[in-house]
Amino acid sequence: MKKLITLLFTGFVISALHAQWNPNTDQNLLVTSPGDGGQFSRTTSDGKTYVCFWKQVAAPTNYELRVQILDQNGISQLGTDGLLLTNQLPMSTFSVAEGTAIDSSDNLYIAVTGTGTGNPVNVFKVTPQGTSVWPNGINVGDGFIPTVLPLSNGDIIVGQMPDNPQTYMKVQRYNAAGQPVWANPVNIVSDVAANKTAPADFFELPNNEIEIIFHKRIGFGTTSYLFAQKIDFNGNLIWSDGAKQISTKPTFYNTKYSGVVDGDVVYYGYSSGENNRFDSYLQRINSDGSLPWGVFGKDFDTNQTNFEKNMKIAFAPGSQVIWAISEYTSSGQGQTGEYIQKFDKNTGNRLLTDNAKQVFPISNNTMSSAGNLHLVNNNPYFVVQRKITQGLLLYSLNAVLLDANGDFTWSQQYIPMATFNGDKTHVNVLKPINNQAVIVFKEKRSADPAVNADIYAQNLILPASNLGTNDIVKTKDITLYPNPATDFIHVDGADDSHFVIYNAAGQLVKSGEMQKGEIAVHELVKGQYILKLKGQEKAMKFLKK
Repeated sequence: MKKLITLLFTGFVISALHAQWNPNTDQNLLVTSPGDGGQFSRTTSDGKTYVCFWKQVAAPTNYELRVQILDQNGISQLGTDGLLLTNQLPMSTFSVAEGTAIDSSDNLYIAVTGTGTGNPVNVFKVTPQGTSVWPNGINVGDGFIPTVLPLSNGDIIVGQMPDNPQTYMKVQRYNAAGQPVWANPVNIVSDVAANKTAPADFFELPNNEIEIIFHKRIGFGTTSYLFAQKIDFNGNLIWSDGAKQISTKPTFYNTKYSGVVDGDVVYYGYSSGENNRFDSYLQRINSDGSLPWGVFGKDFDTNQTNFEKNMKIAFAPGSQVIWAISEYTSSGQGQTGEYIQKFDKNTGNRLLTDNAKQVFPISNNTMSSAGNLHLVNNNPYFVVQRKITQGLLLYSLNAVLLDANGDFTWSQQYIPMATFNGDKTHVNVLKPINNQAVIVFKEKRSADPAVNADIYAQNLILPASNLGTNDIVKTKDITLYPNPATDFIHVDGADDSHFVIYNAAGQLVKSGEMQKGEIAVHELVKGQYILKLKGQEKAMKFLKK
């Protein structure tokens, strides 16, 4: 039996290692070097990764918009620098607010604002084979915060916040050829005609309807209030009596919030700041615009001690619950943690107590989510950033999978994905596909101030289950102890030699030379590991507590 376990587990290690794009989480997969330009990414239904980026070039172009496609094995499909989408947009800096979406055929749509003269908004379409369908993009007017919604009929809806002196957000439908369908764009107006409006999210509903979540801007700052309006596929307003305010709590029009759709009902998660504190809420918008959960929805946590920020939500079709995560901070906001909550989708009842459930405590380790919340087999999956060096903006990125009760699925709590001691920005946490999770991010790995950050990617084959403590491998001639280990493991019966240690996901976490049969493991996080010695065919499992 032990021999069988050994063979099966060794096979798992080999298969996991082959599946990792780079098993060394200090290195990751280098995608490209764009200069100081930003990046934004999406995943396809079969697990390919679109990586879009602004490549810094000489004036007067300044920035080119490019896209790279990584296949399921992390192999670039479009050469070293990817596919050039445009070098014709007037760019003074790279755009920091892009709209991206994937349609049912895995085509990618990108909407960006030119930051030079005129603030033109162009939309691009790229096939999963790497073809630019609309060379240099289609111009949809001027504005900011462009938002794209692919429709089930192959068309798209595009909306953007207007440039001065215009007031209203404009929405237009475009066909597969990139041509406008409606004679004129639809103006989206709040309850006060004089206030500017800006897009938040678009959702396709049954019966050829589209729900538009948008911001009513307040004054000249970033403060806003959330509203909703519905239009049909012909561009007619469905709520002819006017848009519906969906929250009386102030929000920020330049912040991305989180929404899901269930039939003709939209659920929207957002965070608000008022009265010297931050709170997170989940709102339900019925098909007629009514708000059964009140004027601001359900509070993530009724406790008024800690601050709740950066709420993200997720929903699996057919489920009865809406999952949500929120970053928690102390009142001074110098320490952070992460909490989870799930809501009954019908009543809005909080199912993990009225005070939510702690995932990571508020501490100086700054364990808080980066990117979106996703579901794997209806269970929450997300990535947390963990501070590496106190006082500096240096973080590692780590995957977390919880069970239906909000408890850790993996005994080690989280699995490292990117651990280089650097400042990570533009972090995109993509939806896991076929049990493979992917992150894409920028990171500067040189102390030379003249060297810019590069774009990296890393995948993770999500471990299916934990290992049992009774499955410890002992070979005929070699013994590993203590097991579980705290600070050191000792290996009897083997000469001092090179060793490698992998975590349960097959990632290389440590290597070196064994000294007098002893290996230090104090720095490893709690969990399950595999030790492989040079010259030994069999791997040995051990637990770190």
